[in-house]
Amino acid sequence: MALNHVLNNECIREHNILRALHGCAPLQMDVLLASKAQIYAEQLAKLDQFENDQSNDYGENLAIRTSSGVAKLTGRQATLMWYSEIANYDFSKENQLSCGHFSQVVWKSTTHAGFGCAVKEDGHKIYLVGIYLPPGNYKDEWVENVPPPLNGRKYLPSDDDINGLIRGMPPPDKIEEEIVEENSAEMVTAAVPQNKPDERTADGERAEVKRPSVSRAIVPQECVQQESRVAEVRFSWKNGIWRVISITEWFSAPASESGEDKGTSVHTWYEAKTGNVLQMLPEDEIVGYVSDDEAQLEAFRCEVLHTHNRYRKMHATPPLIRSTELDELAQIWATQLRENKEPTYSEWQFENQPLGENVSYRIAVNNRISGQTLVGKWYKESQNYDYTREPESAKKVGHFTQMIWKNTKQLGVAMVPSDEPNKAYIVCFYHPPGNAKEQFVHNVLPPVTD
Repeated sequence: MALNHVLNNECIREHNILRALHGCAPLQMDVLLASKAQIYAEQLAKLDQFENDQSNDYGENLAIRTSSGVAKLTGRQATLMWYSEIANYDFSKENQLSCGHFSQVVWKSTTHAGFGCAVKEDGHKIYLVGIYLPPGNYKDEWVENVPPPLNGRKYLPSDDDINGLIRGMPPPDKIEEEIVEENSAEMVTAAVPQNKPDERTADGERAEVKRPSVSRAIVPQECVQQESRVAEVRFSWKNGIWRVISITEWFSAPASESGEDKGTSVHTWYEAKTGNVLQMLPEDEIVGYVSDDEAQLEAFRCEVLHTHNRYRKMHATPPLIRSTELDELAQIWATQLRENKEPTYSEWQFENQPLGENVSYRIAVNNRISGQTLVGKWYKESQNYDYTREPESAKKVGHFTQMIWKNTKQLGVAMVPSDEPNKAYIVCFYHPPGNAKEQFVHNVLPPVTD
């Protein structure tokens, strides 16, 4: 791993040009952040995965470009891709999750950043990562930290800017404008085409951007961030100190007419050992918060259970319950996978039936991946599923169908760090198993509609 000083200098320069438009202090390049960004970019390129690392300690922007030839992406191009979200930004509103790249670029309280990039082995895809400290995009701090342009006009990067055809900032009379009125609830947006995910650019390449940690891929009523904490509590109604898990999730659902983000947050408490849902806890019952390895594993198991059941509810399917026996079996198999160095199925039996299984080998920076990141990716297989007939094969949809299989009642979860840094083997065991032939239509129900 070698730092890319040219990339870092270019990214810092372009960030600071744009931050100056908003009266925000310049960023400083940080070697440790650049090292982290480079390591993560290389991991993404090696595994060909495009996802945030789910660390809440840092702000993060990701960009990717693919090409039929050799993929190239400069620091300036990536920075302008992120900044172009200003076109949809309302400076009078909080928590605009769909503009999370832009807001992190200019976030006033952020002072340091580092950048890294890596090319996939075949040369056709390049990943670029930005890491920021202190992180931006904190809830209800957007108006304070994302000031409007000093001259009241938005600079909207054009396709030519982003494709690298213009090397410097356009002169003021060439900048496409949008007049920004202080405290205005409405804006007039200039009709400038912007690069969107998967949209072909002028040179035939495809450019994509990924939301920072607090603003994952935005789809209606989809979870864009999930965080958990493990608390030790002293209940008033039973003796001893118990561990409970607090899960907070943020959702983004654009309004149908205006497209304005209608973000909401949901808070849920669980008993750590059982996975049972608890009522909101009084603050005076909380002794403190813990983050040891056991606590983190329990939190992950709870996140996975919680996320499964949120998706199952969308399909009018009963919730799963936590099985400590399945947890233990899953932990044994995940440990075996680390020894075998290959994510395979166990084909084990449980209560005289085969186990249902979802197995994954994933990036887990500092042994951390959220349940939403894991389960949400499995759920994306639903895009390939036809609810009206039995599938010829479950190969492309099997993770999803097992997740919401109606007849499945119990879930066990395990995660074991790999011998390779920042990766982990993850196992979910299900009972009774799903994906039985000729039973899909009965057990995989279509999503309910409002």
